[in-house]
Amino acid sequence: MSKRISGVALLLETVFGLGLFSVALVVSLGLIFVVNKGSDQAREYNLAEQFGRRSLEFYLANPSAIPPGLQSFPIPYHTGQTDNAGNDSLNLTVNVTILPPNPPTAPYADVLVNVTWDTGMPRQILLEGYVAQ
Repeated sequence: MSKRISGVALLLETVFGLGLFSVALVVSLGLIFVVNKGSDQAREYNLAEQFGRRSLEFYLANPSAIPPGLQSFPIPYHTGQTDNAGNDSLNLTVNVTILPPNPPTAPYADVLVNVTWDTGMPRQILLEGYVAQ
């Protein structure tokens, strides 16, 4: 009888160990997916911030290049790699707004750059600078 109880205990221990191992494996695979998605989002944010800063610096250096008001232009960016959803491009839209000085005698005007993109959920970055009149 003792050998029979010992055999059942060994069987239960083995089943419990395999169950624990399978749970750890599933959690690890889920963690890999989350890390990959976070990496994609960080790359997209970094690219959008680069385009926004580039546009902001251009309009700060050349304030006469854009009339007062809102100007919007799309910037398609192809990454050359496919993300988890099968997309191989990131479409950024850069909106540049030069606000008139407030009060009108102020020596500077606000330059706002809003970069938006949509990869399943809408995202945006807003950058601000001042240009001398």
